[in-house]
Amino acid sequence: MTFLDQKDIEKEYLKKKMLWGSKPNKLVVKIADMLQTGSVLDLGAGEGRNALYLAKRGFKVTGVDISKNAINKLSNFSKIANLNIKILNKDISKLDFNNKFDLILCIATIQFLDRKKISLLIKKMKLSTKDNGINILTGFTNKDRGFKKHPELYFLKSNELKKYYLDFDILQYEEYSIQDNHGKPHQHHMACIVAKKCQGAQ
Repeated sequence: MTFLDQKDIEKEYLKKKMLWGSKPNKLVVKIADMLQTGSVLDLGAGEGRNALYLAKRGFKVTGVDISKNAINKLSNFSKIANLNIKILNKDISKLDFNNKFDLILCIATIQFLDRKKISLLIKKMKLSTKDNGINILTGFTNKDRGFKKHPELYFLKSNELKKYYLDFDILQYEEYSIQDNHGKPHQHHMACIVAKKCQGAQ
């Protein structure tokens, strides 16, 4: 089980407690330590491994996901932990960005969008980021073994994410292989970017 379509993901969310695991992304932990506090928008939040972690750290979190099952689980987890997370069951490509945030996340989600929608989403993310705020994005690259098997998904080209953030301060950019364990153990090839909005940037 390397990649899943939306119907399969919905089924898998019902089978497992935390489909993508409960530990937050390492970049999220790193930036949380740097920011200490603030508002967060988690796009493609899933069951909430990052949203729950940040809310526990005292951040004001909004989590968005197209999956009804994932959002229901995030809502239940947040209630059990007595956390106040704003939760939206929406397609992130159609989301209205009505507020500005200190941190916007889009972790392993953009593969479900086509290039035009990715470009528009990132533009909205940047406009909705406060001065000195941070964007974190990760996505699968065209070096991933799923590239040829899944033409319905979008795989990033090398350095593609950098091009969207030429007017931000790029704190970190990396392309790397990672071992994944949902289903049978396998590897993915990923790209990640951490970018800080310079004052006055668009």
